[in-house]
Amino acid sequence: MTVIDKIARAKTKLMVSQPFFSVLAFGMPTIEADWCETMATDGRNIFYNAEWTESLHVDEVAGVLCHEVLHAAFHHPLIIGNRDHKLWNIACDFAINPIVLGCKGMRLPGVAHKADSKSKEAGYLLDPKFKDMAASQVYALLLQEAKEVQMRFDGRPQEGEGEGEGEGEGPQIAGGVVEPQTEDGKALSQADLKEAQAEQDLKTQEAAGHAKKVGNLPGSLEGLVKAVGKPKVDWHNYLQSWLKGTRPDDYTWRRPNRRMFAAHGIYMPTMEFRGVGKGIVSFDVSGSVLDQELVFYLTEVLGMVGACKPEEVHLIQHDTFIRDVKILDGQEENFSELAIKGRGGTNIQPSFDYVEKLDFVPDWFIAFTDMGIYDFPSEAPDYPVIWCSTGGDQAPFGQVVMLKDPLDRL
Repeated sequence: MTVIDKIARAKTKLMVSQPFFSVLAFGMPTIEADWCETMATDGRNIFYNAEWTESLHVDEVAGVLCHEVLHAAFHHPLIIGNRDHKLWNIACDFAINPIVLGCKGMRLPGVAHKADSKSKEAGYLLDPKFKDMAASQVYALLLQEAKEVQMRFDGRPQEGEGEGEGEGEGPQIAGGVVEPQTEDGKALSQADLKEAQAEQDLKTQEAAGHAKKVGNLPGSLEGLVKAVGKPKVDWHNYLQSWLKGTRPDDYTWRRPNRRMFAAHGIYMPTMEFRGVGKGIVSFDVSGSVLDQELVFYLTEVLGMVGACKPEEVHLIQHDTFIRDVKILDGQEENFSELAIKGRGGTNIQPSFDYVEKLDFVPDWFIAFTDMGIYDFPSEAPDYPVIWCSTGGDQAPFGQVVMLKDPLDRL
């Protein structure tokens, strides 16, 4: 049996046992690549090493194919960005291998390795402590540990280099993620990456639809299917428009309405928003919120609040209780300097209790959290609430805006 025949037979076996993976695998060309030691994907193609693939059992080839198509379905090759490539490969594998091995009949070649494995045997990555985590969460934890992980992954050789990333010490790990390139070997633009993500989501939905028709969609993939069907919200614009509302404070002739003039030749005033009153921003600084998430979203959310010129903002930091409160007015320019305190568990009720003691009713309440909350107030307050979430998308009241791409939470 040739290598091409073995790959074809593996795909055919998936048609019967795992139709979701089969549809995606048949939609991705398999290409032999000299730089590839095992298998790898750029989200569009699956690259393979002929000698390595020939050494595997057909069932193992099927397992690695499932591994690669899951990388594509989760956009792993498309969202590498400035991350360390090797560490990203490790994080992605820890995130998807439990899904692959959780599907009936699936197997991966070699032995299982944890992040701190000392074994030199070839194999795959699997660690219970990362179960049900998104690749981005695993990556952040590995980054915090700041350990050098001795694993080898496939990667295209860089310009001026004769070898790919697979060379080096440590065991060879089956499968890898490489960044997609244009036909002339250049990195994709942001627009191209977004288009590729949208195309992949359609393919994933199509595969899920086929699997559901034959009654064979693994339960572990339901979250992925749900996520790719969710619209992506530009939360920056959403939050700013939510704060300002749709009702203007006044109209002004200082900036005439250009649309009315262009369409009808009539000078009309434009709407003017002077500010958004008094509000609360409650930050979840519990240990479950990663440092990178806090720094990034703290800056972004405060930037939105600052741009809307509120009369007064109460910035609350909380974990199981309130750790710090800072009161700012809309004239203060520095909204970014805020020392993070706390890092314990999560309780949201203290923030609402704090509001009850104020001598005014806030015009709005924004909660920044990963939604690991188990003490929601029993009744909705008399002011609007928005949950800016990096985790769950359900709350008993108010509006939830996801600050991350839904796929990044899986």
